[in-house]
Amino acid sequence: MQKSAEKALSFLKKDHLLDSEYVYMLDVVEEEEMMMRNRLPQHFPKGLMEDAYLLDYIGSAEIAWKYEAAIAVVKFYAANEYVILGGDVYEIRNEHIRPTLDNWYFSSKNPFSQEDLSLSRDKAILYIENYYLKNGDDYGYTLVVRSLKQ
Repeated sequence: MQKSAEKALSFLKKDHLLDSEYVYMLDVVEEEEMMMRNRLPQHFPKGLMEDAYLLDYIGSAEIAWKYEAAIAVVKFYAANEYVILGGDVYEIRNEHIRPTLDNWYFSSKNPFSQEDLSLSRDKAILYIENYYLKNGDDYGYTLVVRSLKQ
């Protein structure tokens, strides 16, 4: 992030000499947020990004959400025509994350259909709700999705 800030300041200093009538504003985005933005749809809700856990430091390029946010993420994807192909479960305690090896998947009978969209949403919600009821709130859920808009 420091290199990005240095480049921006260099640009501003150079450009400022050319025309001092402009006002510049920097939007500094944390590295973690940039990594999430690159993995999520462009219009993904910022509030759900704030509830996310990046799993990079444990060797996974996935993003996990705890129960309530995970349900909202499933609904967001379904509302934006993404089929939920499955997901994994991670234990999240005291900011330590480890895989549980629990997961679910959805087998499509009609690829790219609206019916699959509804069935995959319902299966993901049912799995996450049941897991939460049996095991509590110390777990995060990742999602594997496919857009119907391909």
